[in-house]
Formats: sequence, structure tokens, C-alpha cells
Amino acid sequence: MVEERLDQMLARFERERLEADRLYHDALTALDRAIQAVPDPPAPAAPYDDHQITPINEAWNILPDGPPAADRSLAGRLRSLVWRVVGPPLEPHPASNETIDKLLDDALARLSPSRAAAEVAEQLNIPRKRAYARALELSRK
Repeated sequence: MVEERLDQMLARFERERLEADRLYHDALTALDRAIQAVPDPPAPAAPYDDHQITPINEAWNILPDGPPAADRSLAGRLRSLVWRVVGPPLEPHPASNETIDKLLDDALARLSPSRAAAEVAEQLNIPRKRAYARALELSRK
């Protein structure tokens, strides 16, 4: 193997770099020619329809028959234990719309809709989404 002199090696590196730059430039030029025109942006999405959120949230009831029956059997006792842990969030919420509206009106006077909804949801132990949907409706009036 013959060793190359330093000046020859530097000259070879320079030629290789220039060749790589030329190839890169040619590729970019071909890409520029391939793009004929910038496409039009897509049409804006339809506005969010939130007028049915509150009725839908109020209508859900995943346990129309109430809690499962508990008996003295092992299965009944297990059902009862599981229900005590899992059941409370699944039970219907007793807060009326008037109560929610009154508390939200008070909270909206001093807070943003999201913070007011969070505060009322925590006070009444209701889903935050339900309180937020109602807060948005009240803040628009």
C-alpha cells in the first residue's frame, strides 16, 4: 500500500467534497422542479357544536337498576365489597341544574370558566365535564 502525501490527500478530499456538493445541489434542483405549486390549505373545520353536551351528560346513566343486589353468599359479599369501592362514582349525581347554575354564577364572577367548573365540580361531587359545559353556556349569556 502506497502512502499518499498530505497535499495530495487534501486535494483529493477537496475534490470529493466538491463532487458531493454538486450532487446535493443537483438533487435539490430536481426537487424544486418537481414541486409545481404550493397546495391550498384545507378548509377550516366546522365549529364545535356544544349545545348538546349538557343534555347528553345529564342523560347518561350506566346503572339504571341501581347497585347490584348483595346477599350473604361469598359472591354477594364480594359484590358488595367491590361496589363500595367502585360504586360511588357510578351512581347518579343528585345535584340539580339550578344548584349548579347558582354556584357557577357565583364562581364565574371571579374565575375563568374552567376554574369555576373545577371548583363547582369539586363542591358538588359532579363530573368536571358536566360543570364545564354548563359554565361555558352561562359565560356566553
